[in-house]
Amino acid sequence: LGRGLGVAGRLSPARGDPSVPEGPVVGMAILLLSFIPMANVLFPVGTMVGERLLYIPSAGFLLAAVGLARLAAERGGASKLWYLLPLAAGVGACWLCAKRVPEWADSKTITVADGRRQLNSARVQFNYANVLLMDQRYDEALATYQRSIAIDPTDHDSLPLYHAGQILTFQGRHVEAERYLDKAVSGYFSPLTVKEEEIFHDYALSLWFVQKPQEAIFNFQKALMINPYFTKAMNNQACAAALGAMAGVLPREYLQQGLQVLEQALGLEPNNILYWRNAVFMLNAAGDLQAAQGAWQRAVALDPMRGASGQPGECTWEFYFR
Repeated sequence: LGRGLGVAGRLSPARGDPSVPEGPVVGMAILLLSFIPMANVLFPVGTMVGERLLYIPSAGFLLAAVGLARLAAERGGASKLWYLLPLAAGVGACWLCAKRVPEWADSKTITVADGRRQLNSARVQFNYANVLLMDQRYDEALATYQRSIAIDPTDHDSLPLYHAGQILTFQGRHVEAERYLDKAVSGYFSPLTVKEEEIFHDYALSLWFVQKPQEAIFNFQKALMINPYFTKAMNNQACAAALGAMAGVLPREYLQQGLQVLEQALGLEPNNILYWRNAVFMLNAAGDLQAAQGAWQRAVALDPMRGASGQPGECTWEFYFR
């Protein structure tokens, strides 16, 4: 391979010919052949080019640089300039590397630095948006998720759609949230990053707030089919069923169904104060005042401070960012 590149560079191909700079040629071959496949030029590699991918290309670069330095020392005249130019480029690369090192202080600093610089990378913008979300900079995070989505208009990646929908839900912009989450449940994502039931759950929650109670119940049930022990979905399905029945948008029997689902959640988390308070609200709505009083006593025993505020007059949704 090195001799072939030597011929392409109009260098003598003769075996053993000292005019053939084999070291630099082989070094450049290693650099190019190891770097080009992961450079997102020939095909998308799906990851950022980080330190772990640059060891072999760096070895090739050093081999080429050392070989060129030797040739520059051995040869004089005009040809010397052509060997010194790559070395100057190497010095420049070292200077750029020195500037880059502080950005690698931790995962957050490198993510923020790349997010501000690489505005056309969907993956980089998604990672940057995650940092903004963790810092509770919701407006900036939403804009960055939307930028990531705009870069990849196929909507194949569910995660930026999902997180954008979460922020919109949190901000009360439910119509927009439902649109994003509808796309999220149809896309692709890594189960190592977010669980599938979380996406269906938040989609169901958005459906409730855009006055689609039947569809909301159906998607809460989907989340529970994926994870039968998903108590957050149980609580919110119970709230949707009870509130829908009380508002007349769902049949009256949904109130009892909601109580049954909430009972399952309490069976899994018997010390969850939120679930006991919601049970008090639903039992009062169902007219079972004695059972409501018993549930209230249990809630007060778990949290005496909240007992002073009196029995709850609403069903409380459970929602948090992932």
